[in-house]
Amino acid sequence: MDNLAFTVRAQPNGDKPAMLLTGQPGIGKSTIVQAVIERLGESAGGFYVRAPWVDGRRDRFELVTLSGETATLALESRAAAFPREVDFDVFKVNLDAVEGLAIDSLKAALASKKVVIVDELGPMQFVSDRFK
Repeated sequence: MDNLAFTVRAQPNGDKPAMLLTGQPGIGKSTIVQAVIERLGESAGGFYVRAPWVDGRRDRFELVTLSGETATLALESRAAAFPREVDFDVFKVNLDAVEGLAIDSLKAALASKKVVIVDELGPMQFVSDRFK
């Protein structure tokens, strides 16, 4: 975990601090976030991305809200995979998952004053102008 960075920033408007955990793929960021989610329990809201490693690679990404809803975020595919999609590298990104489930989970967490968890903030989410 030598290549893991953890930053806490105070918010200028007095809101809760923002914490950012960064590092290369596969070094344990999501494992740490899962431990935080487990400790916070129902006082947290938001989402995480589950991307299982199969034969040393990832061919799918699933978006999972802390309330238990899931959607396929992206699939490795050359053919159309979702009604509304954007190409990113070798993946088709499901815009409905980003613009629906992801954004809705963040809005709900903010509205209920929960700690907001976003595990996997990356280029797949930023294909959506609404998510930015």
